[in-house]
Amino acid sequence: MSADAPVTSVCCTRGGRPAFVVNVEVFLERDGRWLLIRRGRQEAHAPGTLAGVGGKVEADDAGLDVLEETARREVAE
Repeated sequence: MSADAPVTSVCCTRGGRPAFVVNVEVFLERDGRWLLIRRGRQEAHAPGTLAGVGGKVEADDAGLDVLEETARREVAE
């Protein structure tokens, strides 16, 4: 990204520090079978392709095991 590139949106923490979006993706295999999803045709990234189960880390999940908690929540959903 160049110094001249415009910033279209900036996310910040409650303390004013820059924040980032974190995604978790899980690939589950049991007895030689895989649990996959097909991404929606309207998705901006890789529409219609197969992917693992996953989603974004939510602010309320920000504990020490945030990635594992997010992965478990997404699989349960």
